[in-house]
Order: sequence, then C-alpha cells, then structure tokens
Amino acid sequence: MRELRARRAYYDIRTGDTWDLFFPGYYASSHEEPTYDDHVVDQSGPDRWLFNPLGFDLLRSHIQAASDHRWEYSGDADLVVASYWLPEVGEPTFDWESVRSGVLSGTHNALSLGNIIELISRDLEQDLEDPDFGVGVPPDLTSDDGMTKKIMIGTLSGIVAALGKQGLGL
Repeated sequence: MRELRARRAYYDIRTGDTWDLFFPGYYASSHEEPTYDDHVVDQSGPDRWLFNPLGFDLLRSHIQAASDHRWEYSGDADLVVASYWLPEVGEPTFDWESVRSGVLSGTHNALSLGNIIELISRDLEQDLEDPDFGVGVPPDLTSDDGMTKKIMIGTLSGIVAALGKQGLGL
C-alpha cells in the first residue's frame, strides 16, 4: 500500500491506456464508510484503502473456473497475467488459455510492484510478444517484502476495462 500510494500517479501514467493493473477486492475511497464486510487496510494518505473479502473471493472463483484452473489462488500473494481485448462494441474478450501466474511473497527473488509495471510496459511498448509480458511468472516467483499483494494484471490493446473503473482498481 505504501508503494502504491507513493507512486500511484506515475503508475497510472506508465500503464496509460495500454494495460490495467488491478487489485481484486481492494479499492480506494476518500469518502465511503466501510461496509460490514469491508476492512480498512491503509488510511495514512488522502484516500483510505479498503479490502472486500467477498468481492475478492467471487473474482478468485470466477478466474479459477474461467481459466480452467490454470491459476488457483495460493492463499498468499499471487501475480496473475491475463490478456483481454476491448472491442469497439460489446464486452471484453478474455484469453483464458494464456493465463500465467506465480506467487509473489516468500523468499529472495523479489519483483516489486514498480518492477512489474516497468517490465510489462516495456514488453508492450517494444511489441516483444512475450507470453509472460516480461515478468516471467514461474510458480516460484517470490518477493521478500512480506506484504500481501493480491495482484491481477490484465493487458489491453485499447482502454481500461469497465471493472477497473468501478472503484475496484487503478
């Protein structure tokens, strides 16, 4: 949360209209009072960050089923890379067969949120077509910061999908 709060404006600029960084279940609010199910996870900045466990669990279940269990939540901090396209008309199309994932917490192979954003942005800018978008997400991908980061990254060829604009992500 500290890194995201400190660098959110830059991350928004860096990802632009090309791709979206999404934290399932987490949302920032400057005025909303938490509901019964929501938990305040950070309130040290102008926006208070909250976590909705039901929202996270619903999305977890949907992604696991839709990806034919190519990703299953580890119970820790996971990075999930999923491609989707936003057509001019209609709903986004997800490429569930291309889902890549890895665990982000635990040992010494650290990738920070900033590292992930730069690697994916570079891969897309240079049109490298790496199936892992430059982040290399083997099952043992880990970080030693100990903070839980439930992250889903979706790449877009156009603009950010509607979910990210409904108060649940960047």
